[in-house]
Amino acid sequence: MNALEAAQCAKIAYLDEGRGAAAAFRLGYSFQFISNNFISCWIGTKNGKTVVGFRGSVFFKSSEQNYELNLKTDFVPWIGQGLVHEGYHQAFWYIFYELMKIIRSRRDIIFTGHSMGGAIALLAGSIMQVGHVFLFREPACW
Repeated sequence: MNALEAAQCAKIAYLDEGRGAAAAFRLGYSFQFISNNFISCWIGTKNGKTVVGFRGSVFFKSSEQNYELNLKTDFVPWIGQGLVHEGYHQAFWYIFYELMKIIRSRRDIIFTGHSMGGAIALLAGSIMQVGHVFLFREPACW
């Protein structure tokens, strides 16, 4: 996967499920949508590689909870001695277990995301120790 394709995959995460599936299929990916507590991502597979695209903040059509996550700016413990942004930490855990049910046995996983989705992709990549994480305009999360 190159950076352009990763950006296209990150963009798909902002589409509704029907339009997201159509966009993923045009790129040659399968499509599965996950949404949990206003945090969402999509999972696709192509040529043995799995991509997970996390949606970032969508303030104009989101609930109050999306604002709250972005405003929780304290730092909380992460892996080792690391600290991460509390809101992005919460967003990650809202979706992590549902995501793991689907990708736990897969190899060659690529995470991508824009904005808050980039922060979540970074946290997912660090905990799962994947080889590729593509971030687009991600905020500082640690």
